[in-house]
Order: sequence, then structure tokens, then C-alpha cells
Amino acid sequence: PTLDRLIAVPGPPTFGEGLAVQALGVEGGGPVPTALVAARRLGCSAVLVTRLGEDETGQQIEAGLHREGIDLHLVQRSTTTRSAASVILVGPDGERAILYDAGEETSPEVSDQMLAAVRTADALLLDRYRPASLAGAKEARAAGVTVQLDAGGFDERVMDIIPLCDIVIASAYYAQSRGLSPEETINELLELGVQIAIVTLGAQGAIGKTTNGEVLRIPAFPVRAVDT
Repeated sequence: PTLDRLIAVPGPPTFGEGLAVQALGVEGGGPVPTALVAARRLGCSAVLVTRLGEDETGQQIEAGLHREGIDLHLVQRSTTTRSAASVILVGPDGERAILYDAGEETSPEVSDQMLAAVRTADALLLDRYRPASLAGAKEARAAGVTVQLDAGGFDERVMDIIPLCDIVIASAYYAQSRGLSPEETINELLELGVQIAIVTLGAQGAIGKTTNGEVLRIPAFPVRAVDT
């Protein structure tokens, strides 16, 4: 999880110059926490596994998730952890630039309690490689629990997790980082054992494919973008 400070900007800032901006607020962020909040608002139960620092940022992240009804009993807290935070610059068209501080020592430790929760879940959602992510994916696969990966960016270590996933939703940036087209990315994911592979394309929508289907191209919904 991260704590995002959102700022509306009229254009890209220039070093050495001032720029009038509008503060939009402070919100919790991160692919998995955001998805869990959406699931809770739709009436599902949601449990978060992570590690937060006993710092102000961690306290704000936890408070926001608690307000949304996320089960936090598996959240680990540590005085040596510095919680992650971001400054997100939002342009007039809704596109964003992210200034990201990943924090320190944010990887949760694997525990019997965590693995037990994975075995009884309907699905496990991951967003990056961590030792706990790999352990959780292995446990879920053995228990027949659906494993989904949100692959917004590419890290070579995530290739250890992908063969354990049923669903992978990758970004165009992920495909570019692999030196592949979106179609090639989908085929590579399916060859690695994924059942449903999707690549998101921003304003161009998304493309996806299952192991037994043809490539599907889904256009983006025509909306006024507030924040991507």
C-alpha cells in the first residue's frame, strides 16, 4: 500500500520555476489495496497481507483501509519499516506522473496464519514479486484458489510467479519492458500457463485472450478522465 498525495497541475513542471497547482487530497493507493476497496464496496470480504511502518504514513494508510472495511488482521507492523508514499501529478487530461517512494522493509514475512488465510480464500490478488507473494501463490495453486497478478510494471523476478497464476492483467508498459507487442505479451503469458491474459492499453482499451479463445479487443469506456 501507498499513501498518495494527488496534485492537479496545468502542465509538466520545470526545475527552477514556480507552478500554481491544486491539491486534490490524500488517499490510500496501490493496485491491491485499491482492488480490495472496490471488492468491499461491491459487498465482498477482503483481507490485506502487507507490512507497514509504525510511522505517520503507515497509520494514515491503515486508517483509510479500516474505514473501507478491509480486514487488517494480517497486516504486519514494524518500527524498522518506512511505509511507501507517492506524489501523483494529474494533468488536465487526467493522465498522471507518479513520484514514488517505495519505502523500506515493506515485504511481509510468511506466516502459517497467512498461508491458512490463502487456502480458504476465493482468490488471491498479487501486484509484484515478494517472497511472501511467491509463497502465497504456491499455497493458493495447491489449494485450487484462483491466483491473479496485476502486472503494471516488469520485474524479472515476477517470472517466477506468473506460471502459478490463473489470470494476469499486464500493462502496455509491462509489454514494452519485455520488448514485446501486446499480442506477443498475451501469447507469452498463455505459454507460461496463464488461463486468462490481458494487456491494458490506456485510452485504446485492452486486449485479452484465454487458452481456448481468440484475441478480444475491448474499447475504452468514453468517460471524462479525472485520474488514471
